[in-house]
Amino acid sequence: MNQDDFERVLKKLTKLRVVHLDLRHLSRVPPCIGGLKHLRYLGIMSPPPHSLILPAEFSKLYHLQELSVNPNTRLHCPSQLKIANLINLRYMLTWYGLNIPDVGKLTSLRALYHFYVRKEKGYEIQQLEHLNNLRGKLFIDCIENVQSKEEAVRARLSDKVYLTELTLRWGGTDERCSKKALESYKKLFFPPVTEIKQHQPPELQEEVLEGLRPPSGITVLCIRDYGGVIYPSWLTGDGCDKEQEQDRPALQNLMFWSCKGSSDPPKIGEFFTCLHTLSVTDCSWNYLPVKLCRLKTLRELIVQECPNMMTLPKLPQSLKSIVISGCHPSLADTCLTPGHPNWRRIKHIDQQIIR
Repeated sequence: MNQDDFERVLKKLTKLRVVHLDLRHLSRVPPCIGGLKHLRYLGIMSPPPHSLILPAEFSKLYHLQELSVNPNTRLHCPSQLKIANLINLRYMLTWYGLNIPDVGKLTSLRALYHFYVRKEKGYEIQQLEHLNNLRGKLFIDCIENVQSKEEAVRARLSDKVYLTELTLRWGGTDERCSKKALESYKKLFFPPVTEIKQHQPPELQEEVLEGLRPPSGITVLCIRDYGGVIYPSWLTGDGCDKEQEQDRPALQNLMFWSCKGSSDPPKIGEFFTCLHTLSVTDCSWNYLPVKLCRLKTLRELIVQECPNMMTLPKLPQSLKSIVISGCHPSLADTCLTPGHPNWRRIKHIDQQIIR
């Protein structure tokens, strides 16, 4: 079926509720899609890599609830597309990119996997302010484009109580990370992406991260490409009262990826009483947080591609698995040397990968 034939079919079947478009055989989303007033689900499959422009008529799909696009497709829309008309849209299932302004008007959204922050109007981080129905995973990318702590606070991340997994990423490139580190990250969380390099002073990064306080219900948190020296109070517990410390009880998996602003790691608050996994990849730290032994629920510790790391702190007896890979050669050597302090600190751990 060619493009013209497909458009003729759509014009006749105006009561369709589910449509799958295979753009391997079609050149574009036809404007007549706007005539499907009853459409609830639209799936788009396109050959990778692909940049897809939605027609202005797309804004007539008032009853659309789910838009699903294959991962290698980047969505764009013309300026005349009134995104706010899609008041029933709940799921935007696209990973690679969403080049659509004013997403913040889609207050029924429940899934928005990947949000790119830009400085242009309609793409600011405060577009997230009223999207409090978001749930599941959220990856906020290009945070270097947030221009103040006030902007970060306006995103109101802490109000998004249905989120369970959150990645906060500044600009940067994956080319400077080892293949081994990238593969580890893919398995643990979201696929990495490549965007522009960051141009945000470390002091501003610190303020912005302080303003991006996550909701208390998240179970997975990844801080990526952060260049600040100081870590936020909601992570370290500095200056927090007991009530604030109890605001992060659900976190189970905490990851730091390419955090190179300081040779010192953050303190990790003892109030993370459910933390099972701590992963540190491609960071400039000289050592691990010194009070890890107080994390009584920690089961897995992963330290990869940290060339400055030479020693281990006292570790909790709860640990069942440890991975040390690509760090300073002396760290692996001493962990495998019976009687050495590093060896003694891990000898109680059942599963060990040291290389």
